[in-house]
Amino acid sequence: MTASTSPLDTRAAAVPLAELRRTARSYALNPNLSALLPESGGRTWARLAGDARLDVWLISWPEGTETGWHDHGDASGAFAVASGVVLEQTWALGAVQHRTLTEGDARAFGRDHVHNVVGAGPGRALTVHAYAPGLVTMGLAAMAPTRIAAAILNDIGPDIAEGGVERIKSYVGKGIRFKNWDEAAETIAANNGHAFEHYTHDDWVRMAQRNCREEDGEIRFDYDMAIAVPFSAAGPAPQFDMWPLFTALAQKPLLVIRGERSDLLSAASLDKMRETAPNIRVAVVPGVGHAPELNEPEAVAAIDAFLSEFDRA
Repeated sequence: MTASTSPLDTRAAAVPLAELRRTARSYALNPNLSALLPESGGRTWARLAGDARLDVWLISWPEGTETGWHDHGDASGAFAVASGVVLEQTWALGAVQHRTLTEGDARAFGRDHVHNVVGAGPGRALTVHAYAPGLVTMGLAAMAPTRIAAAILNDIGPDIAEGGVERIKSYVGKGIRFKNWDEAAETIAANNGHAFEHYTHDDWVRMAQRNCREEDGEIRFDYDMAIAVPFSAAGPAPQFDMWPLFTALAQKPLLVIRGERSDLLSAASLDKMRETAPNIRVAVVPGVGHAPELNEPEAVAAIDAFLSEFDRA
């Protein structure tokens, strides 16, 4: 039995995990999947389908190859084993958990899922992965380089400084309600004042209005509070090696913007990014921490110069 040519539903809506699992399994039934992959001794991949709601990928796993620990950004996903055996490692209850998946097995996961997938052997395994929505920039550059023409990273990179993470953990996802915009501005200033020391109260009010919304007569942060869930996991956090993904992204024109006072993207990490990818363009915004708002003169000039190269192409 073969997979249908396009089992995707093009309606722009959230994709249930059950549908992601079903989609991965449907494509995994195709007996001709191996013919879609390039010849290589390492891990290879090919995009099978995609629309406004999700992407479907085929990945091969020679014995012993692995992804490294990673999350999936804003995406939920599922994967099904078309042939062979893979080992999925996850982090739970303060320890690494192991799950072996063989032909026909499938797994679905939400946005907070962190794992490492390994080709368990013997021989090569094939898996089909469905993601909704599509992959984030560095992951996409590694998985589908033809889909990215260029990229701009704003005060972020493959290494994230622990101090900045701890600061964000201290306030993110609290679900605080404010009586008015002034109160919201004061709270945001308390959390981020080190990053924008030149800001006036009016500046903080404008930032509050960009980051919050009015609801039932109160002001609240306008983001999903579940963003804090990974921070509450028990035990030490697993380590992810993002450098291979950055290296893949740096094959494209890339501009990295850093706030001079950033506690998330350190100067040392930026130097390493330059060493790894000498052709990247870099702009440092003076007197600003994480993250530049990209309306600063230095940021605007760097972005305009970067984009103007594509206007001439």
